[in-house]
Amino acid sequence: MTEIFTEIDVVYGVATGCAHLGDAYRELGDLDQAWSYGQRGCDLFVTMGDRQGQGYALTRLARTGRRRGDPAAALALCDEAEVAGRETGDRWGEADALEVRGQTLREVGDEHAATCALTRALEIFEGLDDRRASLLRAQLQATDSL
Repeated sequence: MTEIFTEIDVVYGVATGCAHLGDAYRELGDLDQAWSYGQRGCDLFVTMGDRQGQGYALTRLARTGRRRGDPAAALALCDEAEVAGRETGDRWGEADALEVRGQTLREVGDEHAATCALTRALEIFEGLDDRRASLLRAQLQATDSL
């Protein structure tokens, strides 16, 4: 897929394609390829000066970091993606990064910080009327009942 965009010199398409290939490889369990494609997507968005695209790709790369068992990298990527979302007014991107941050914090046992991040993500998703709000609400309620 990225070859077609490369041939016609559409860097945005290559960057987006790389980010999505990173997702696909992550789901297939090939975390090295997922990391490589995800990083390439991030780098291309930086090269273009597309901060919103960078935030989008960073959150995807953070998911791969989680799957690779590297919570420190995942959290750092989430932080950068969240900032990119705020800077560009991309509320959905900000909430997406907060959700991954919360999931990562929960995995490392920092339940208080996880709940804070997930609650902030929930508030944004509710404001956007995004279906993920109901999923996050259910997760947070399940945690409260434990």
